[in-house]
Amino acid sequence: MTADKPLRRLPATLIPGDGIGPEIVNSAVDILEALGSPFEWEICQGGLAAIDECRDPLPLQLWTAYVGQGSP
Repeated sequence: MTADKPLRRLPATLIPGDGIGPEIVNSAVDILEALGSPFEWEICQGGLAAIDECRDPLPLQLWTAYVGQGSP
């Protein structure tokens, strides 16, 4: 029998959205975490939720997270 190695945490950007999006995303994250999700979530707002929060649909924090995750 081998010892379990701790999972390497994978960085991932999470954009909850607006409307029912945050409720659905929270439930999905709860399920993933219960299953041992390897993700290290960076939560960023985008779209209408970001406009409400900072008056910008694509705030710098979201763009930086998106580019930082290796996206083109």
